[in-house]
Parts: sequence; structure tokens; C-alpha cells
Amino acid sequence: MAKELVWYAAYGGCLLRERMAVFLKGGYCRHSDRMYPGCLNQSPPLEARPYTIGYPMYFGNRSEFWEDGGVAFLDLRFEDRGSTLARAYLITPEQFEGVRLQMNADHGWYDQVVDLGELEGYPIRTFTSASPHPCVPPGNRYKELLWRGLKESHPKLTELDIRTYIGGAIIL
Repeated sequence: MAKELVWYAAYGGCLLRERMAVFLKGGYCRHSDRMYPGCLNQSPPLEARPYTIGYPMYFGNRSEFWEDGGVAFLDLRFEDRGSTLARAYLITPEQFEGVRLQMNADHGWYDQVVDLGELEGYPIRTFTSASPHPCVPPGNRYKELLWRGLKESHPKLTELDIRTYIGGAIIL
């Protein structure tokens, strides 16, 4: 019997492998200046690859960990009005839930799991908020984290592509 796995489609800070590793292994995240407990299963993803989610991204709420700026969410109301660049990580369902719980530890903003279909026989999932939040531009530290994650996960993107992508998400 094949091991149960899931693709986690990360579209925010976990685009960057370094940040995803902190959620899995635990420890200090230099980007958000915080400690995370990690998952019970601290093994790295079996695979990671670029992925595109069929919903637009926007920045909402105000996070004290990100210079009081907005953080990334999917807008589930507009499935055909844009897409979101992501990185799919092949992990266990328990790791997926562990990452989600750590992201929800302070505010509970990521309360909706979204099923995105299948890839190579495994389900693709992500999470977002069940209800829309007020749009708030991200702070510079969060934009820098997204920039690095996009450059790393989608290396063919130019600086202009990334600037346009992040700027377009702000005004949804």
C-alpha cells in the first residue's frame, strides 16, 4: 500500500523553502522573527515543484509580525479571475495539518482547507480564510519574503514579472 501523502500548495511565505523547513522542523524563523514548534514528523518534503492555483491572491488583515501589513489569502469568490503562483510540497497529511495549525496559532485566519484536485495521484490542498478580509498592502519584510520565494520557486520570472505579480495582488 502506498504511503498517504498530500501536495501542499504554498502561496505565501512558504514559497521559500527555508521558511517551509521552519514550519516542518521547528525553530527560529528569521523572516518573521519568531519561534515555531514544528511538526511531529519533521522530515523534509519528498518533492517540491512550481504550481499555479486557479484563484486570485490578495493581501488582507494586519499582522503585527509583518510590520502591521497584510498577508496573503486566496479569494475563493473569483475562481476565473486570476491565478496565484505557488510551490507544491509533497508531505504527509499530518504535516499539512501541522503547518496549518502553526499558521493559525495567533489569529486563526487560515480556517478553510481548499481542495485543488490531484497531481500524480495525490490530492493538492492549500488553506485560506473562509471569508474575505479587508485589503491591506503587505509590509516590506513580507514583500521581500514573497520576492525571494517567487524567485526561488519560479526561477524563470523576471524582476518585472515579480513586481507586477505582487503589485497586482495588492489591489484585488
